[in-house]
Amino acid sequence: MARNCGAGDKCLVCLQLMFVASPGAGIGDIAIDDVSVVGGECEVQGLCSFEANTCQYTSPGMLSWNRLIGNMSNRPVTDHTTETAEGHFMLADTSAGNLQSSEALLLASPVQEPMEAGGCLQFWFQMNGDHPGTLNVYVEEETRRKLKVWSMSIGQDLTWSLSSVKIHTAHKWKLIFEAIGGGATESHIAIDDVMLSHTDCPQIGACDFEQDLCNWKNVLDPNLDTMDWNWSNGQTPSSFMGPEVDNTMKSPQGE
Repeated sequence: MARNCGAGDKCLVCLQLMFVASPGAGIGDIAIDDVSVVGGECEVQGLCSFEANTCQYTSPGMLSWNRLIGNMSNRPVTDHTTETAEGHFMLADTSAGNLQSSEALLLASPVQEPMEAGGCLQFWFQMNGDHPGTLNVYVEEETRRKLKVWSMSIGQDLTWSLSSVKIHTAHKWKLIFEAIGGGATESHIAIDDVMLSHTDCPQIGACDFEQDLCNWKNVLDPNLDTMDWNWSNGQTPSSFMGPEVDNTMKSPQGE
């Protein structure tokens, strides 16, 4: 919706941003939070789920990584973010008919700020097929120094797996995912929920739930559960009240 600006405005046309919530067939809710509109280009985000777009990740060449949805031939059944067939991820088709053995497909991030004090890369990946090929991860600094920081050549079937990699760079840099063909008749390599942070990598499998959920999430399959775990602190509003303090901080403020 557009309207004319008032006399004190510095533009000819103002835009009004509207959120529209439509009723669904069952019980549910829709919530939004922390909405801001600023001028200039969008900042590079630390987390990319590939739901809205490719987050400025680029894949050069005739054969490339593609942003796709699941539940089709030779790709994940669901994405990792939404755990549905409508969710998006980035996929490299490493099948022999698409990618010859030892050929590579590259996926590069936008330029990142230096991480002189160290940082962490976390991402979810899926490698399916008898010989899915190899997934390599590189850090390429603006000096053209290229360092391999992670590699995997073992198939994970149709399961999303989490990886954490320590990052240390003195210059601006790019993150590069490289998928190399393994010669299988039908295979793929997919990534999702790529997270870059200027903090140390958490120990996988350990979580005190103070800062966040550490990539733990509620199962979305209604056939497996009917209620959700809630991230909270202090006593709960239920009749059973719950613990008065957490175990980490021994405080009502602890999560």
